[in-house]
Amino acid sequence: MSGSKRRANHQSAGYVPILPLKAAVYNGLFAEANRPAASLQFTCQSGNCAWEPFDTLAVCHECTDISSLIVRYCPSEMGPSPNMSSCGWQVPQGAHLNTSSDVFSMTTFIPSAYGDMPHSTMIRIIFMGTELHDVPNRLSPWAKQCSLQACVNTLSSTVINGTLQENITETVLNHTVVDISSPKPDSDYGVYIKGESDTAYLLGMGALLGIRGWFSAIFTNGSATRTTSDFSRSITDADRAVVVNLTVGISSGETFFDSDIVTAFYWNHYEYADGLNMLMSDLAVSMTTAFRGFKGAVPTNGTSITMESYVHVRYGFAVLPIAAVVSCLIFLLASMAITRTSKTQLWKSSALASLFYGLDQETREKFLAEDSLHSKKKQAKAVRVKLYTDSRDETLLGSDQMASVGTGPRLRRWRRSTQA
Repeated sequence: MSGSKRRANHQSAGYVPILPLKAAVYNGLFAEANRPAASLQFTCQSGNCAWEPFDTLAVCHECTDISSLIVRYCPSEMGPSPNMSSCGWQVPQGAHLNTSSDVFSMTTFIPSAYGDMPHSTMIRIIFMGTELHDVPNRLSPWAKQCSLQACVNTLSSTVINGTLQENITETVLNHTVVDISSPKPDSDYGVYIKGESDTAYLLGMGALLGIRGWFSAIFTNGSATRTTSDFSRSITDADRAVVVNLTVGISSGETFFDSDIVTAFYWNHYEYADGLNMLMSDLAVSMTTAFRGFKGAVPTNGTSITMESYVHVRYGFAVLPIAAVVSCLIFLLASMAITRTSKTQLWKSSALASLFYGLDQETREKFLAEDSLHSKKKQAKAVRVKLYTDSRDETLLGSDQMASVGTGPRLRRWRRSTQA
């Protein structure tokens, strides 16, 4: 039996991302509890399956702390001699916080046609803030740079009790920089990446441009602000589209956000120890899941695992009970044969056999005259016996006549000694 999963080996669906990919991006951004891959389809009839490691076209993320590059930044509108305590911060890559009242910002960079980033890059985002996620009421500027890019992942997949578990064992990236400002008609500008299996995986140029164009529209620059000067703003203001009164991590109070996506990154930064990296990972995993579900993905066969019971018998342990049964059978057959040849009557459960053993000779002879057990039982109902002691000092059962002939004192002493 075999289970099946899907792996993506190319994607060139056009210049506008199809709706399932858009849904995957939003799912990765807004899925809670770090579970963006729940929609991955697989077939495992037994509920327990395993696959050999396989490669798939994927989306990978990288996050780097660039806090050491932060310098003070004062916007031009503050004049030639601004109050430095009101100024913000910036990094050489071009992102900045306008003022110290902006507690969080997101600045996006889309690769240009001149090859300023690796050709496989879809987006680069720089996050900046003035508060650490776990230190309240302390000014501590920080900056982190994250990116999404096409890659090839080697996956180790198993299904245990119907639940899919996947681990990335190897990742291959393509950091080639390509200048497409003056494209040649006969050139292929797709992203080719070779995995562990030495198979080239392709992200077509059309798909790459479509993703970049859509990302530039939804990942717009934005910030989060908590100042009294912003409290009079309306939720209809274009520069403060989202107003939330929230408590998350050490952050609390009324906060103004430029977009829902800024809100999502802000929330993760304060809610989790490495929240920004976690959310970028969710986004990458969700997009990879979408790639693997598109038309053209190649099924990968695995092994279905079922439980079967096997019994191993050690016949040496059976020798003793078998010998006992065989011996009992031989004894039974021998007893039947001897009884049949001796023409012994069948006494079955009658107590007369044990009673006859203790009778005196004369009383036994009375019963020997009768042939059948039925006759002996009928005769026994009319016989009355008593205990007495004979001449050899033996205690016997006998008729009244024999008991009267015996030694009375002995019998009386025996009776006294046997009373309880």
